[in-house]
Order: sequence, then structure tokens, then C-alpha cells
Amino acid sequence: MLKAILVVAGSLGAMATTLQVWSKETSQPPPDAFEWLYPYSVVLLGFAYGAGLLLWLSSAQTGCVEWLTRLFAAAGRMALSNYLAQSVIFSLLFYGFGVGLFGRLGSAIAALLGLTVFAGQLVASDWWLRRFRFGPAEWLWRSLTYGRWQPLRQAQVSIGGSAVTANRA
Repeated sequence: MLKAILVVAGSLGAMATTLQVWSKETSQPPPDAFEWLYPYSVVLLGFAYGAGLLLWLSSAQTGCVEWLTRLFAAAGRMALSNYLAQSVIFSLLFYGFGVGLFGRLGSAIAALLGLTVFAGQLVASDWWLRRFRFGPAEWLWRSLTYGRWQPLRQAQVSIGGSAVTANRA
């Protein structure tokens, strides 16, 4: 069933999105036969991405899956910090008080830029959470919620004479 979802939803969603992007880039009207499909292309692609990810995770037994899972888990634990960082980064890149790139980049370059920033955030989140208990925004939010400053650094525990970081989340 997942393979069918991946193939059918992925094909229809990719075709509709490709035609719409082509239409916008060339100023040509999209074919009438696919005009009705475009509003659903995002949902179709979402189902295809989900099915593909589930198929990949269920069949792969490699360290790569564990590594990617760790990176995505770290980004999820720092979702608020990553959201705020993206807002600052892209505001500085696209608005006039920064570089002012809005409307000056093509779709492919803008998507590549977004993926690059997100990939950087995956690595940065993992690096950060190896040293600290929470992301910076999550730490501030938690401290304000509890009414006192929460410990930010990971606890250091000594085992057999060597320091080990203990995550007390």
C-alpha cells in the first residue's frame, strides 16, 4: 500500500507542481487538464514523502538511519529556536533592511537556500544538544513557565574517573 501511495501520489503531485512552476517561470498558462490538480499537489506530495520515508525507515538497517533520526530528533527538540532562527535568517536575506533578495531569486535557488539552511540547523541542533539540555528559546520558555532559571548545561557525571555527559531532560 505504501508503495502505491508513493508512486501514485508522488507522480501526480510532482507533475502538477512541475507544470505550475513551469507556468509561473515561463508566463505560459498551465494545461487546463491539470489546473484542477494543483491545489491538491501539496497534500499529494506530503503523502508521497511520508510513504517514502516510512518505506525507507522500515527497510534500512544502517547507521545512516540512526544518524538522520538523531539529527531530526534534535531539531524537533529545538523547534522553537529553529523557527526563530529561520525567521531571522530569511528576514535578513529577503527583506529590504537586509540583503533584499525577495523576488530576485528563482524557485529552484530559493528552495536550495531553504534546504541548505535547514540542513545547517539539523547539524547545529545536534551539536547544541550534545552540550546543553534545551535549545536557547526552549530554555527561556521553560524558565519563564516555572518561574525560575532552569539549568541549561548538561550534567557532568564522573564514571570510573572520566566525565560523562548525562542528559536530564
